Amino acid sequence: MVCFSTCFIEFRVVARARPRQLNRYVASSMNTRRFWIPFVIFFGLTPVMLFIGLMSAGAGHGDYFLAKILFPYTLISTAMSDGIEPPFIWLAGFQYPIYGVVMGLANVRRKLIIAGGALSVLHAIAVVGAFAFANEYFSGKR
Repeated sequence: MVCFSTCFIEFRVVARARPRQLNRYVASSMNTRRFWIPFVIFFGLTPVMLFIGLMSAGAGHGDYFLAKILFPYTLISTAMSDGIEPPFIWLAGFQYPIYGVVMGLANVRRKLIIAGGALSVLHAIAVVGAFAFANEYFSGKR
């Protein structure tokens, strides 16, 4: 066995939250005002965004440009099928409230800027994917 007197190795054990502790954390976070402000904002934006996306679709005769920007995950799904399937319609309805939960939890931990940046990058990547991979019918080039 060799011993190096000039080298010190430190092992740190990172404890992960157990599901029960995670549930307590989320529940305690939801009791603060810092959580509810971003959640209510995103929840309130949901019907507005859905309306704008539907108007962009034009009852099937539009170009889906704004819909791809606002709901990229739903329109990426059109690469796998000929239309927008019901689970992905639900995803469009829950996309912004999920963003609100993420931003609310980040606001409680005082990491709002970091979470906002991460969500923006993730959304931007999804928008690029929606424009690149969406079904030809949803491209507006018919």
